[in-house]
Amino acid sequence: MSNFKPEHLNQNLVARNNVSYEAQIQLCELYDGLEVLIEEGDASFSVEVNREIADKIEQLEFKLQRLWGFGESKMHHKYWSQLSMCLCNADSLDNLDDRGMEELLI
Repeated sequence: MSNFKPEHLNQNLVARNNVSYEAQIQLCELYDGLEVLIEEGDASFSVEVNREIADKIEQLEFKLQRLWGFGESKMHHKYWSQLSMCLCNADSLDNLDDRGMEELLI
């Protein structure tokens, strides 16, 4: 069972993009998976291990985009910047520059 619940999703975006309840459940499961992966990353791990974690996060972000009804775009990914081993947090907002405020609440 997912810790993240459909009622936690941006309901305006759910309605606007006509996200089915089944897709909302899948989104919640993906957000739970993202949380686990983000917590799993550690600066003490090798570059290879952290790269594997970052790659898994990237794949989850593509799935999130599809389920939300958006096209796949690496330029709109944001969760990789939450990894503790990531040194790019200050620059991660660049990926949010062309997103609408409504999308930021996902």
